[in-house]
This record gives sequence, structure tokens and C-alpha cells, in this order.
Amino acid sequence: MKLFTITLALALGLAVTANAAEKDANMMPGATSQIQQFKGYPPPPVNTAQQYTLWAKVANIGTTVPVNMKRITSLCGDGDGCTFRLGMYNWDGSGRTASRESLMYYNPVNFVWRTSAGDIPGTDDNRVVEHVMNAWSCYFTDGEYVNTLGTDSVQGFGLLSWTNYTADCVLTITD
Repeated sequence: MKLFTITLALALGLAVTANAAEKDANMMPGATSQIQQFKGYPPPPVNTAQQYTLWAKVANIGTTVPVNMKRITSLCGDGDGCTFRLGMYNWDGSGRTASRESLMYYNPVNFVWRTSAGDIPGTDDNRVVEHVMNAWSCYFTDGEYVNTLGTDSVQGFGLLSWTNYTADCVLTITD
């Protein structure tokens, strides 16, 4: 009986310690594993079969970060299209994210696309830079930019942090 009591006390003591650590970190019980992986914001992107996230950091203002075209095709190039969120992070130093979202359909056969927000159509790789969407200083575009000079000379989309705010940009595409 004494061995059972000690074992039970140890088990309860470990459980109490684990719960106290979670409360000390202002976390919901059981939510420690993912939250403890980083100490700041923004968190690292979570990419799954149904979601793709990409960041354009303020250090690269005026130069696009290429969007993975296999992910665009798999998430947006089917019959139900995809939704995407475009966010501008920390433009005012407060850590806020301002965002917009839309539905997008992409045709991987002839590279045409259309979004629901603003009813914007476009054709990728047609020598004309066309923006899928912009949210203030953040652009989801079919153009390729290097040091603020844009072209549309190759197939593909990019995420761009532009010069009107000093901000990181985030694009999340979901099927």
C-alpha cells in the first residue's frame, strides 16, 4: 500500500508540475508543444496538403518572393479554387496584422486566373504585370520584381512587400 501511495503521489506531483508550467506560460492545458517551438511573433509558416503560407520579409522590400507553382496548381487549379489571405504585419510597430482575403480560381492549362474580391481577372506570363490582390503595402502578383522593377516574363506568382510601408507580408492559400 505504501508503494502505491508513493507512486500515486509522484504521478500526481508530476501532473501538477506540468499543469503549473502550462498556467505560468499563459497557455491552455495541452497546448505547450507547438507554442513553445518559438518565442516571438510571427510564428513559422504551417504548410500542409490543404494550406500553404509564405512570408515576404521587410528586408526584401521591392523584390518578390516566388510562390511555389505546384502549390498554386494543387490548391487553386481545381474546380473549387482556393481562398487566400494577404496580410501586412507590423507596419506601425505594434505587431498588428492588417489583412484582406479572396477566392481565386487558377487554370493551369492556359494560366488564366480570377479573384472574387474586386472581380479581378488576369493571365500569368502574358508580359503584363497583373496583381491578384494588394493589401496596402503587400502584393500577391503575377509579376516578378527585383529592386522595384517589375516584369511578367515567366510563369509564376510572387509575394511582394512594397515601399509605401515598412512591413512584412504574409500570404496564406487554403484549398
